[in-house]
Amino acid sequence: MTQETLFEIAGLIGVAFYLGSYALLQAGVLKGNGYVYATLNLLAASLVLVSLFNGWNLWSAIIQTSWIVISVVGMTRVWLLTRGLRFSEEEEALRARHFSHMRRLDAKRLFRASEWRDGVRGEELTKADTPVTRLSYVMPGGREYCGWRQCNCRTWQRRVHRRDGVSGERSSECDSRDQPAVAVF
Repeated sequence: MTQETLFEIAGLIGVAFYLGSYALLQAGVLKGNGYVYATLNLLAASLVLVSLFNGWNLWSAIIQTSWIVISVVGMTRVWLLTRGLRFSEEEEALRARHFSHMRRLDAKRLFRASEWRDGVRGEELTKADTPVTRLSYVMPGGREYCGWRQCNCRTWQRRVHRRDGVSGERSSECDSRDQPAVAVF
């Protein structure tokens, strides 16, 4: 196998990486804001750049070098945003239980936009048959209530946490507990 052939194969594989990664992005398999897509573009650009040594083209080399730089900058940005990401005990429990499908960075952004507070005994969270003004979640240990769907509260009394419904939905209160709770709004 000649050196020319190796350069051609590198270019072909690079094009396959470009097209494959973009097809996976458009199909919804890949997300454009993580490491995988940027890494595939980095590999594609590097392979196409190597293939240019067979037939040099300055403008193509500039494009491939730009893709490499953009990919490295994007991966560095994601690394910088996630390297010091810390969750409190309550945040980690909520993330693991309900938001494990989310990237850690997205979950942290959601939690930063939330209002966390410790509830007090007897505090009214919702009233039956009244529209709820925001999405609520009560961590284990607090008042139990049913959310946006009709439910038989008797069957839910052993469970300690409930999610309330979507904003504007009516709520129906169930059983109450005397243990401390954390409410997320």
